[in-house]
Amino acid sequence: MMSLLLLSVLCGFLQPAFLAPITCPACAADQICNIDAGTCDCDQTKYEPLGGFKFVLYCNTNYMEAVLATCQLEKDMYDPNTLHLSYTDCQGQIRISGSQAVIVLKNEITNGSCGNILSDNGTHVTISNTLTIATYVTGFSQTVNISCTYDSSYSTSEQTTFVPMLLTSFSNQLKGYGSFSAQMSLYRDSAQQDPVLASDLLYVGDQVFLVVEVPDLDESQFSMLVKSLFAAPVANLSSVPQYNLITEGCPNDLGVRLVVQQNGRSKLASFEMSMFKLVNYDSFVLFADLFLCESSCSLDCPSTA
Repeated sequence: MMSLLLLSVLCGFLQPAFLAPITCPACAADQICNIDAGTCDCDQTKYEPLGGFKFVLYCNTNYMEAVLATCQLEKDMYDPNTLHLSYTDCQGQIRISGSQAVIVLKNEITNGSCGNILSDNGTHVTISNTLTIATYVTGFSQTVNISCTYDSSYSTSEQTTFVPMLLTSFSNQLKGYGSFSAQMSLYRDSAQQDPVLASDLLYVGDQVFLVVEVPDLDESQFSMLVKSLFAAPVANLSSVPQYNLITEGCPNDLGVRLVVQQNGRSKLASFEMSMFKLVNYDSFVLFADLFLCESSCSLDCPSTA
C-alpha cells in the first residue's frame, strides 16, 4: 500500500504544468503580434524606405509636439527608442494613433523646458529645440532643429489663425441613386446657431464645431461617414504636408483635440475640435473624404486619450 501511494505522488510531480498563453497588447495595423515575446513588432512590408528623417511638428497653445511613424523610422534604420530632445531624459512615447504606431515627443512652450531656447525679435517669439535619434548603425545619429514661432503681441493662448477653407469629396457613390453634393461648415456652438464666417479669425485653442452634411441624402435608407479628414496648406488633394485628423472614420491622437459627436448614423456628421495652426502657414484647408452606406455605418472608435 505504501509503495502505491508513493508512486501516485511521484506521477503527480511529473505532470506538465499548464502555462497561460502569451498574448500581445493591442497592435496597430502596421504591426504584427510577436507571440513568442508578447510584443507588437513592425510590419515593415507596409513601408518603403524614405531615405530621410520624417516627422510632423504641431505648435499648440501651450506645447510643441513632434509625431513620427514608428515603423517608418525602423524601415529607414532609425531606432525609435533613442529619440529625445536636447535633454536626453526628454524622450518620446510610443502609442497607437488611428491605425498607425507612432512615437510622440511633447514639450511645454516654456524657456528651458527640455533644453528649449527662447528668442524674441520684437514681433515674434520663437521656441527652439533639437530632435536627436540614433540609427541601428553603431556610432551614427541624426539631429534636427525644431521650432515654434508665436506673435509676441499675443499670449500663446491668443494666437490667431485664418478660418480654414473647407472642401469635401466622395470616395464612393450609391449606384442607381444619382449624384450627391456635400457641405462642410464651422460653428461656435454645438447647436449650430452661430456659424463661423469666412471674414472671422479664430484663436489657437478655440473650441469650434465642424459639421459635414449631405442635404439630399434619404436618412431612412442611407447614412454618411466622414472616412478621413486632413488639413493641408493649399487647396490640393495631393499637396504636402498633410495632417490627418481622422483616418478610417476614427480620430488620430496627434496633438489636435477632436471629439466625434456623431459620424455614420445619418446624413450629418459633427465634431468638436480645438482650433490649431500649421507650422509656417497662416491658413489651411480642411479636406473631408465621405463614404455613403446603406443604413448605419457608425464605428466604435478606440479611445485616443
